[in-house]
Amino acid sequence: MITVNYDKVCKDYSDTDIANGKYELSQVYNQYLPLVRSVCKRYYLHLYDTDDLQQEALIVCHKSIQRYNLDHKISFGAFYKLNLERHFCSLLRHEKSQKRMVDSIATSYEQYLEETANEICDQTTSYFSGIEATFLSKIDFIDTLVQLSAFEKSVLHLHLTTHKNKNEIATELNVKIEKIYCTFYQIKKKLRNKFGD
Repeated sequence: MITVNYDKVCKDYSDTDIANGKYELSQVYNQYLPLVRSVCKRYYLHLYDTDDLQQEALIVCHKSIQRYNLDHKISFGAFYKLNLERHFCSLLRHEKSQKRMVDSIATSYEQYLEETANEICDQTTSYFSGIEATFLSKIDFIDTLVQLSAFEKSVLHLHLTTHKNKNEIATELNVKIEKIYCTFYQIKKKLRNKFGD
């Protein structure tokens, strides 16, 4: 592997000039552009293209110039390279943490269906007591509905969706109130038979 001394490449500004603030940012950046390209090739970041990485490198160059001190006995090229590598490592860590966050937020379709079913059951449990509440918390709600007659389904549907009482349901379905009471009794009986154990 060939190593390049980046301090010798197109040295327009000395370390002393940079430390004393006698520089132009664009020229210092262009002076170390081969270093930037070399470091950029080693890091693959999904969220950044080449232009984005070079812009990040320009920002790091500006910060490195502001923090550079001759007393640390390190050349500016080495100091800039170290800061650039650290910054790209931080970008990589940030990108990976975003991926983990997305993975933790993502849910399967089955889990979504289960949560939706639980929400529906939670909304309807306030209308029932005892064993019916246990039934409504289960996902096989649809299986039990298959066992109900068409009239029982319509009574249950009106009760759950429109929140009507027994008298209002009887009026809407044009039946006697006694039939509605019997229907509720039959629904509860079927629920108890299915979930009583």
